Amino acid sequence: MSANMHKRILSTPAAAVRQPVNHPSIKPLLKIAIDAHLAWHVIAIQEDGSSPKPPQRFRPADLLKWIAQKIAAGWSVVTCYEAGPFGYVLHRQITALGATNYVIRPRNWDDQHARIKTDRTDALSMLNALDRFCAGNRKALASVRVPTEAEERRRTESRLQQSLKRDLKMIAQRGRGLALQYGYRLKGKWHGARNWPHLEVPAWLAQLLSPLRAAAAALHELARVQAQQIEAASQESRPKGMGALSEQVIEREAGDWHRFKNRRQVSSYLGLVAHPHWADHAGQTRASHELDR
Repeated sequence: MSANMHKRILSTPAAAVRQPVNHPSIKPLLKIAIDAHLAWHVIAIQEDGSSPKPPQRFRPADLLKWIAQKIAAGWSVVTCYEAGPFGYVLHRQITALGATNYVIRPRNWDDQHARIKTDRTDALSMLNALDRFCAGNRKALASVRVPTEAEERRRTESRLQQSLKRDLKMIAQRGRGLALQYGYRLKGKWHGARNWPHLEVPAWLAQLLSPLRAAAAALHELARVQAQQIEAASQESRPKGMGALSEQVIEREAGDWHRFKNRRQVSSYLGLVAHPHWADHAGQTRASHELDR
């Protein structure tokens, strides 16, 4: 075969597909699974074409510097960590560096039921799932939608108001338990301005209840003011029977309704679609009724 014929064969599309391509624009992939903590982040690393490396510990600031160095060295970095009490600050910091990050749903990483759960084992298991996810298995990780900073603050505002109401109920119940300890029963909103002066309890018990009553009154006022601020943001027309506060809570939890493609996704997000287990149970119940007939 002549040299010219050999060049023509290698330049054909079929031959080009079979040949290994080492294009300088294609960056090697670096996968990082992060088990995030307050003082330390435990990470598991897998470089392109190699086995996972032993997990390492980084301080949060040092980890960001290390990722920036890897990106500057020519790596394409993909990371993931579980959603939790640290919010989305780490996600925004990592993506600002130029890496791709996935915030994923928390889960038990002990798939083999070995009853061994450490930061290192969790990071390695998370890395294995990230590797499958990058290979095309989109069910390997359950990613969480990251809201914008404005959406996150609005949602936090409504969740804080709900948290204040839960704290109020807890304080009220604690007062009922205290009174019941001495044989007295407190009904309804015993801490309210109307009910408090007319409590049928001894003066010494009222003295014991007074700190709880003060805390309940303060929480009630804070929750009321917070609710008014949230309701003031409701300007659009609402469905019949839905109040301004409920409309805003749902609106802020959803964030962006345009991210849903159909009504089924909206129903699934709101928990209005039956679970497959329930559907199977209902089918079995109907079948048993038919057999009984």
